[in-house]
Amino acid sequence: MNKTVWLVLIVGVAVLVGVVIIFPRQPVSTPAIIPLTDKTESVKTSPTVATPVPVQQPQQDATPTKIPSAESTTESIKQPEAPQLPPREHPTEKQFLLCEHIISGVTQYGFTGEIRLINKGKKTVNGWSVTWQYDDGSMIIDAEDVALSGNNPYTGEYLDWNAEIKPGETVKFKFSGLLGGEGGAPTNIRVTGDSCM
Repeated sequence: MNKTVWLVLIVGVAVLVGVVIIFPRQPVSTPAIIPLTDKTESVKTSPTVATPVPVQQPQQDATPTKIPSAESTTESIKQPEAPQLPPREHPTEKQFLLCEHIISGVTQYGFTGEIRLINKGKKTVNGWSVTWQYDDGSMIIDAEDVALSGNNPYTGEYLDWNAEIKPGETVKFKFSGLLGGEGGAPTNIRVTGDSCM
């Protein structure tokens, strides 16, 4: 059994030697090893630079904004104007004359009378003029101590010597006339003038 094994081994070795002799070993070309480089290395990566995004600033006017001052603010706010009061007049002593029409006598067709001017004020009256009228148709035909004018109404003015009437004094002038009605002498005759009360 062992001899057979050894015989087989010897024959196998011989066959292998023959094969080697007949077919010499061809050089085996070793494949070139190409170094694999990382693709990331071959591509030069430049550092990413963040592009700044321009921020739009609000447009400003070329003209600088004027800040109102305190004076201009007070000027713009108009204060209500105070009402204009009339200038105060200094009190003056007014001339007060009590002007009276008095009937002193009556006849069948006529009458006599007088007008009295009494100074009731505190100031002397220099110059005077009075006016009166008869509603019943009576008329003046004559007068004394007065410059008489008009024809119902009548106006009596001062003369040179009786123009002044001092406080408390009385100036009077007389007249005579014709009755205008059947009821007697005229009554309630109003005498008016610049200084009459």
